[in-house]
Amino acid sequence: MKTRETKARFIELRAKGFSLAKIAEEISVSKPTLIKWCTELETEISNRKFEETEALLAEYNLMKIHRIKSYGEVLKQAYAEITTRPIKDLPTKELIRLIEVFDEKLMKEVHSIKYATGEFDDPDNGFGDLLTGKEKKIKLDT
Repeated sequence: MKTRETKARFIELRAKGFSLAKIAEEISVSKPTLIKWCTELETEISNRKFEETEALLAEYNLMKIHRIKSYGEVLKQAYAEITTRPIKDLPTKELIRLIEVFDEKLMKEVHSIKYATGEFDDPDNGFGDLLTGKEKKIKLDT
């Protein structure tokens, strides 16, 4: 019987993408046993991969929340800059394009954030149309 520590090490190495041959060599467990563990520990391996990916994204500031903040900051600066320019200075075309691009990116990020209640699939998450300010009423059971 293999120890919990051995299985934990297997999960760690498999989640990092190590081959079964390399893992077998590293933890001194046969490949047939590792193949069996792949099935048996599939959920744990998948969760560990997720955690590894999340940590990597956080380390490089690539998480959704960081992107939203970055897009919002650029958009805020672009809006501030365009208000200082008179219309007659029209190479504002590029600035307007920048606003459009970051506004679109920001809306994609915000729109994909979901609040799950498990009761129904609400495509706009109860927020209504963020661009037009329309509200959506949600019946809450009390």
